[in-house]
Amino acid sequence: MPELHELRTHQFSHLGRENKFIGEFYLRGEIKISSEMEGKIFAENPDTHITIDPYGSFSGEVKCVDIEILGNFSGKLHARGKVVLQSSATVNGEIHCENIIIYPGAQVNMEGSTF
Repeated sequence: MPELHELRTHQFSHLGRENKFIGEFYLRGEIKISSEMEGKIFAENPDTHITIDPYGSFSGEVKCVDIEILGNFSGKLHARGKVVLQSSATVNGEIHCENIIIYPGAQVNMEGSTF
């Protein structure tokens, strides 16, 4: 088990299952979304990584560096780094990123570009 002082130095957020969040979110560090979210996420710090797990869903706009989607995403996604769509992902909307990986089985209906 990590020591308490070690936990204080980590930047992470876990938005748990069976919750719903609506609004604008400014996030940093490791982010795990297991809940239902609507709105805007701004997570553009280089040390930030977002994961939408198989139970999570997001509807709205995301501006980030890296993101991995295993759950549901609907909206606009702008990633300065890598977007990974796992086989369990369902994605509808726009994706603009530097790199994208789409695994077999992912359900993707998108317009997008890489730069």
